[in-house]
Amino acid sequence: MSDRQSHPAAIARLRRRAKDVLNLLRGHDADAAAWLAGLHPAFRGLEPETVCGGSPRLADVQLAVARECGFGSWPQLRAHVGLSPTPELAPLRPVEADLIADPTYRSELAAAKGLAPVGAAAVSRHGVSYIVEDHVLAATTANLARCAGKRPDFRLDDLLPRIRFANLPARLANLLREVDTCTGKELVFLDTVPSLHPQTAIPGRHQVLNTQDPRCILFHLDAQDLHEIVLAHELGHIWLELVEGIEDFRVPRSLADLPRVTQLHLVQSFVLDIRVNALLAQRGFDLSVIDDAEQDALRTLAQQC
Repeated sequence: MSDRQSHPAAIARLRRRAKDVLNLLRGHDADAAAWLAGLHPAFRGLEPETVCGGSPRLADVQLAVARECGFGSWPQLRAHVGLSPTPELAPLRPVEADLIADPTYRSELAAAKGLAPVGAAAVSRHGVSYIVEDHVLAATTANLARCAGKRPDFRLDDLLPRIRFANLPARLANLLREVDTCTGKELVFLDTVPSLHPQTAIPGRHQVLNTQDPRCILFHLDAQDLHEIVLAHELGHIWLELVEGIEDFRVPRSLADLPRVTQLHLVQSFVLDIRVNALLAQRGFDLSVIDDAEQDALRTLAQQC
């Protein structure tokens, strides 16, 4: 059976997507406004309130949907949809937080978003094997800022695959087990799927967040671009913080001077990365893969300073 949707069904889904976003805009939703401003030339550069105050029409949102999918107009997108698989989008619509504990509901959300189902196995382009074990609503920085201390208003865009690793080398598996033993928090590995999140996820970017959720340590990984030494590096950061007490939580008194703030963050990151790499070298990891990245970071630091 073909994986291509019928033309009427695909168009209906895209039209519903546009109407959902339009309703968010009418409710003065800041995220929806920023999305429209990033895609529609008539709203580019405008503040969210200005975008919403401009009374965008359904045709405006449809144009933005088309541009997000790589087309110049809504008619071009409609003409293409019947000829190829429907582009998977990252909808902004809310999800029912009271239902998210239901695995069936999570599976339905994942399917609607185009995420791989539970049990799906894959291998990164660097040979790291992983399996989707669940789909979770991630407490991202953007989500926390949006909620501002209130009850989370999770959206489908916040749903990410939770993955586990298969057949890790003994050295890496031991480091993972030791880090897990050192914390009462659960280690949660999430696939950021940058192809579905072009506005928020950077291909090849990996980071670990230890303060976003009191119950777990979140590893945000571009699973398809993951290398074993990169995973070891992120685990090394947690080891330094939990076991050796090495972390730098200092922030500038003022964030007004953006160049200085950026400079400070680069220095903090570079110094910590050096210490992490020293830890990994002591444990026998091959660091040749990330040597180039360290040199790039040094050049960037020199330019900033």
